[in-house]
Amino acid sequence: MLTYLVRRILVMIPTLLGITFLVFSLLALAPGGIGAGLTVSGGNMDASKLAQLQARLEDRYGLNDPLLVQYGRWLSHLSPLKFGKRDQVSPGGELISSPAALHQPPLQHWFPFEPAVVGVIPTRPLVDETTRSDAQRDFRRLQTQYATARGAYNGTRKQLSLELIDYAKAEGIGGARTPKGEVRWSAFARIEPDRANLLWPSIERMFADLHRQYDVGEAARARMANAFDAKPFEEAGIGIVPDVLTIGPPDLGVSFSSGRPVSELILSRLPVTLLLNFIAFPIIYLVAIPSGMLAASRKGSLFDVTSGAMFLALWSIPTVWAGVLAIGYLASPQGLNAFPVTGLHDTAADTWPFLPTWSSS
Repeated sequence: MLTYLVRRILVMIPTLLGITFLVFSLLALAPGGIGAGLTVSGGNMDASKLAQLQARLEDRYGLNDPLLVQYGRWLSHLSPLKFGKRDQVSPGGELISSPAALHQPPLQHWFPFEPAVVGVIPTRPLVDETTRSDAQRDFRRLQTQYATARGAYNGTRKQLSLELIDYAKAEGIGGARTPKGEVRWSAFARIEPDRANLLWPSIERMFADLHRQYDVGEAARARMANAFDAKPFEEAGIGIVPDVLTIGPPDLGVSFSSGRPVSELILSRLPVTLLLNFIAFPIIYLVAIPSGMLAASRKGSLFDVTSGAMFLALWSIPTVWAGVLAIGYLASPQGLNAFPVTGLHDTAADTWPFLPTWSSS
């Protein structure tokens, strides 16, 4: 029995990795990639704010990296073993990492680029309790500056990629566009530019802006990294090897819709989820076990065949579709109106009307 349990537990590991990688791949290969939902939810934002939002995603998840790199980084956030600089925890529970560097401007054989040398930034003294609040405000200010600089850089890079796709069409360059509609930079790697193209002046101007914004962004990143190294927030986890290995809690990230840590949202909703399961499981087993026993004792009977067919049909119904039907017929005012449409609440929420009640009289 022990061997069987150990074997089943070990099988869970590759199964879990396989399922998560499959889901992760489907999300990444979908139109827009991992951040598509967030981009749609930010559809009412102006272009600069949306670019800053994409910069935060790119900084945290490296969405421009290959799929396997993205998946490995996601696993590292969930793993209790953390490599690199130790994260810090904001008062709101958000894990803050050292800022990632910008990707250097592309096509440097067209437009040679030499990054500006960032001046020596004086090392900040480590923060103590008397200066912590000031250091946190300073860090947030530098974080905003870096996000703004990254947003400007990403916005120009995005506009440049669209311009290059049009340029490739005019020049007859094949394979310049990915299935997601993004530019494939490698298509221009061994091609010399056609400066007679009507789009060339615009592309040349965008590259000049891109180089300038890269220098501004890297300078802002260096200042933010310096402020991070002063440790304005409490450090997360337990340091094993300084700036190399840390043991810490899994990082599920922060919800972009509510701004709260995902772990906090899960904990806040866990009691209701457990309550629903505690109600559902007894009902399930009170129906399933007697039905199974009766069908087994009357093998081949009408009840055995009918109950088997009925349970198989119910098991085959997609949960999402069944939930929509249940809401439409049981919770909707046009149906039975027996349950609230959303949540476990109504005007009498404090009395928990969805549970059985009894009277003392």
